[in-house]
Amino acid sequence: MNKTIIKQNFLKQLKLVGLGILMVGASIFVLFLGLEDIMTGRGSPLLDIIFGAFGILFFGLCLAFIIFRLIRPKNILVIDEKGFVNNSTMFSGRFVPWTNVNNIYIKSVLSERFVTVNTKSGKDIDITLNAADITYEEVLNIMQEYLNTYHTK
Repeated sequence: MNKTIIKQNFLKQLKLVGLGILMVGASIFVLFLGLEDIMTGRGSPLLDIIFGAFGILFFGLCLAFIIFRLIRPKNILVIDEKGFVNNSTMFSGRFVPWTNVNNIYIKSVLSERFVTVNTKSGKDIDITLNAADITYEEVLNIMQEYLNTYHTK
């Protein structure tokens, strides 16, 4: 079997940038609400300031990562007969050989979907395809085909 490469879609990545800008803007707004409460002496601004500052930091870091991936795109997933490399998140990128894989399935958490790889060490590797032009079912089928081919060797 040849190598299968799942690439990111520029327009989907651009939509994620827009969402990131919106979330950072909303966090700045919440922070300013808290600061306004301090100046006017109304209410308890502590929660607004904490949530606003946390939101700016969290969504700002996410936005920076998304913009970095927009400028310097990386393959989301590289699959071959030896294993796969998952680059779908900020903290991924290691090669996982098929010898370490128990099974592969689709998992939903709230409204988010993942292709999940259960490893022999008991850890799950979640692959997100938010910026890809392929469905979760298609990636699941491709990965299961490679895994089955590996096991039949």
